[in-house]
Amino acid sequence: MMTNRHSSANAGSDEPRISSYTGGLLAISAGVGSNNPHPLASLAARLIADGHIAAQAEVLLLAPRPAIDDLTQQIEGLLVKRGLPLAGYHVCTLHQLAHSILRQQAEQEGRRHHLVVIDESEAQTIMRQVAEGWIAAHRPWWESFLPMEGIRQREQAEARWQRETVQLGRQITRHCKHLRLGPDEARNLAAAQPHPPEFLLLGLDLYAEYTLALQARRALDFDDLLWQALDALQQPSLAAALRQRWPYLLEDEAQASSPLQERLLQALVGDGGNWVRLGHPNQAVNSTFTTADPRQFARFCERADVLEVAPPASRNVAPSLVALSDDLVQWASEQHPEPAVRPLAFLARSGSSPAAQAEQEWPTDADSHVHIATRPFADVETEAASVAVWAVDYMRRHPDRTAAILCPAQWQGARVVEALKAMPSPVPYDDLMRSTPLVQNMARVLAATCDYLSDPASIAYLAELYSALTEGGYLHAPSRVRQEPGLQQLALPEASVYSMLFPRRMLDLWESLAPMLQLQVEDMPSVQQFATLVNRWTHLTDLPIDQLVTKIGGDLFKRRAEKAICQTLARDLRSMKRLHPAWRLPRYGERLRQLLGTWHSFSTLSLADAGYAPQPGRLAVTTIYKARDLEWDAVYLICVDSLEFPSSREDTFRDELYFLPGRAPVTEAIQALERLAANGELSPEEAEREEALHQARLEYIAERLRLLHLGITRARLDLSLTWSQLNGKRPVQPAEALLALRETHLREISPR
Repeated sequence: MMTNRHSSANAGSDEPRISSYTGGLLAISAGVGSNNPHPLASLAARLIADGHIAAQAEVLLLAPRPAIDDLTQQIEGLLVKRGLPLAGYHVCTLHQLAHSILRQQAEQEGRRHHLVVIDESEAQTIMRQVAEGWIAAHRPWWESFLPMEGIRQREQAEARWQRETVQLGRQITRHCKHLRLGPDEARNLAAAQPHPPEFLLLGLDLYAEYTLALQARRALDFDDLLWQALDALQQPSLAAALRQRWPYLLEDEAQASSPLQERLLQALVGDGGNWVRLGHPNQAVNSTFTTADPRQFARFCERADVLEVAPPASRNVAPSLVALSDDLVQWASEQHPEPAVRPLAFLARSGSSPAAQAEQEWPTDADSHVHIATRPFADVETEAASVAVWAVDYMRRHPDRTAAILCPAQWQGARVVEALKAMPSPVPYDDLMRSTPLVQNMARVLAATCDYLSDPASIAYLAELYSALTEGGYLHAPSRVRQEPGLQQLALPEASVYSMLFPRRMLDLWESLAPMLQLQVEDMPSVQQFATLVNRWTHLTDLPIDQLVTKIGGDLFKRRAEKAICQTLARDLRSMKRLHPAWRLPRYGERLRQLLGTWHSFSTLSLADAGYAPQPGRLAVTTIYKARDLEWDAVYLICVDSLEFPSSREDTFRDELYFLPGRAPVTEAIQALERLAANGELSPEEAEREEALHQARLEYIAERLRLLHLGITRARLDLSLTWSQLNGKRPVQPAEALLALRETHLREISPR
């Protein structure tokens, strides 16, 4: 069996052990911000340069979709520096890998490979439709869980219960597939119990109906794709061929892996293979909403045949802030008031390396300030207004620095934005709760293009497109339009559409536009560019909508972030086409406009991936979760209270259904399913419910601690943590973590 092979130069930092890796199993427990340059890009380039990759073989790198381009560019840059050809590596997503496995299986068997795979957005839409049909057929039972309240309260509760039902169906479906249980097999397991849990039966009904809906479309979802790829790898000849093609597997974001994903990759690597897993265990903040399980990576790190290392932190962060984030990890791991949470929240050993700190020019604590509130504000509105004033004053005093106000929930950020709008003097800020300026800009341009291409003879649509391109910065605005924005709306209707799009000579176009727009000679290239673009796009209208958007994007969007957003938009529109085959261009334009102010289709993209970078002099307002992968000089965390960051199973939990006290439908169903799959039987129903609810609360507490850690580590120099007595209409206390950090911080700064 192959073992880990490393040099002995491993004193101090773990960097030598990473740079000397040549094979075996390696776990890299990365701290926040320690991936510049990306350790996997550096490792892949070195393995290629040192001759560990034979001809026709490749290093396989798995990464989330938004990171693919950046990782590829880093590897290419490193290979170019070494004077090597751009070969010997393959960067892809997990689902692209599954596609490749099934494609090679088909080639070995001499059959045609063709799969229709829906994305997560389309899967969610299908489940919503399935749930609506199921509710209509079982309405009396379903409504029995709703409270008897006033009409408005009843409508709100019904909408919340319907969303919970869709979530229940989606989660049970995903967990069944990750357990490799088909609908009939899962239903038979449940039916064999004397009293099968009612929420599990509901979820299994939705799973069966969802499966029929996919079969009607002859389609797979992402979980089906992984399941089929894992089954394919049970063929020894296929597994051997793939291991020869990819002798090294480098996996990014391993903390977000699921059991099925881990089994798939283990089957690909095989016994004695070469597998490097890079994870950020203390940033796993979405495991309660997905099949991702951060404990998978933790267990991998603890395996006897795995070498675990931690690369040195490379962020330029004040030592006091590094210490504060480490204090949170230590407190949660050793002193948390709920002992069962202590092993769940963090990998306590993943703190900062003192040796690494000493090698860098970190800011001194004299340049850094930490404020942890000793007294609460009256309510969130007062807190938002006060903190907004603090942040604006900070930017006034430090115009060269960046600042952000981060909140646990969107509605709290909306209160901050209201406070900023109410200030007597205009405040430069970016409201990033639902979208980014770049997403909004691109969606508007593409929506205007769809509108125009649906009716090329419409001068109004032509004017709208011209406006979107010029205001978005994708077309140089004529001098007259720059002086009076919006003039093109009045002037363009007088122009000849056909001379604009199909001019016999450029002079014809110029003569028709120049008098009305008061164009100058230097504007002629921009007018010609506009005509060329629109002329080309009018010949693409027969393409499927996703290909049309991709083609238009290729003409306009050049930056990495723009390309990632364009791909996301194209995937969304492709899903809409499958769900609504009768849609035409005007309806796709409406869909794009719906995306202007929502993050729904961009939930897989962080703010950094969606083209946002902190700007000195502009205050950012967003949620803690969406701020991942970004840093600001100053960060203000609001609402650090017992509702947003509970510490006891007896606390109030925001996401629980108020009209089902003591019940957790999704969690109850999932835990019952997992017990059935493991041992084929269930405990008494009441004990099962209570245990499921308690376990769900423990995992939620742990995840919220990681979210708080994520928020703290967004700050480079200055940090403020505050709370209020009322969060919405609910009385709250300061989070136990806030109290612990305040005590530790005061002790550290007090004179000795």
